[in-house]
Amino acid sequence: MRILFRIGALALLPLLMASCLTIEESYLFKRNGSGSMTYTLDMSEMASLLKMSQESEDAEDPTEEMGFEAEADRLSSLSGISGVKANSDKDKYIFSVSFKFASLDALNAALTELILNDEEGSQPVHEFFRMENNAIIATHRMKGNPLTGSELMGDDEESEQAASFLESMKYKKHFTFASTVQTVYSGSDASIEGKKDRELHLESNFRQLMEDGEALNASIVLK
Repeated sequence: MRILFRIGALALLPLLMASCLTIEESYLFKRNGSGSMTYTLDMSEMASLLKMSQESEDAEDPTEEMGFEAEADRLSSLSGISGVKANSDKDKYIFSVSFKFASLDALNAALTELILNDEEGSQPVHEFFRMENNAIIATHRMKGNPLTGSELMGDDEESEQAASFLESMKYKKHFTFASTVQTVYSGSDASIEGKKDRELHLESNFRQLMEDGEALNASIVLK
């Protein structure tokens, strides 16, 4: 999964320093542990700036490799994964991949393939989700982020710009469950919403995640 490296290349574009992008993970969990998931890269807030940059002479499209078609092909081959779809809205600069999973084991394998792996190698399956009695334990993982590298940290002014850019990049997780969320323990901003409190929303930014890689971990206690 090369998404963070793609973002790292975009971060070198000065026009993006005043803009923001959002990564979202959306989950629907059924009582039997199956469900569906959508992973979205939303760059719509910088769409006008990106379009302006492409209109410049000899400008290349910075979103050319943002689609999830390659990842969708790999996900389709996994046991317990079905209905895989990749969507690319290049007008709004929103790119996503969605799939259905038959179990938490299948979901963990798919997320490992989507988030941690790429065409050049594979990682052991990471346990993104597990059940403990009436609680779901969610563990956040990201592939090595080039935005934490020295290229973004120079003198004081550059460090301020880098910090501002990282803060503008949001990472959100949305969960819908078949039963009520009683409470949640997480280092990120959390809100319980929806009918019968069955929806949970977590949010962090990339600066927080750079400082605390476990900020989006969560223990979700269900009724």
